[in-house]
Amino acid sequence: MIMIIVGPSRLHRDVPFAVFTAIFVLGLVLGFPRSGTLLARIAAVAILGGAAVVFATAWILSVLRPSRLEISPDTVTLVRPDGQRTTLHRMSGSEITVIDAPIGRYRRSALTIPGSGTELMLTFFSLKEIRRTCLASGWQFRGR
Repeated sequence: MIMIIVGPSRLHRDVPFAVFTAIFVLGLVLGFPRSGTLLARIAAVAILGGAAVVFATAWILSVLRPSRLEISPDTVTLVRPDGQRTTLHRMSGSEITVIDAPIGRYRRSALTIPGSGTELMLTFFSLKEIRRTCLASGWQFRGR
């Protein structure tokens, strides 16, 4: 059985993290010298520096421990960084659909087979690459 592994898109992963990290570092660099009091400087370092560290750490972790999709003619499996696997099986249907799955207030793209009740969340993945790979593996693809 041939299995194709699709990793997260660098563009979808790196650009948002780089932009947010740069914004907080720029805010720190510009805000620290202009802070009039010691308390304002401490607040600038704590808030802006802390946010920059959080985003940089999340970025590094997403690079070191990425999710991946394993696509074969019989299954499409999302393997999360912790090793947890979620699988769509061809016996549930051969048409994969892209949906907008609600995550609290936000929506995120997910793959599903209608009626299967299983959703594969597509954090940082390129839908164009997934579509191409699924079609090459014999799946029908509906959605964006």
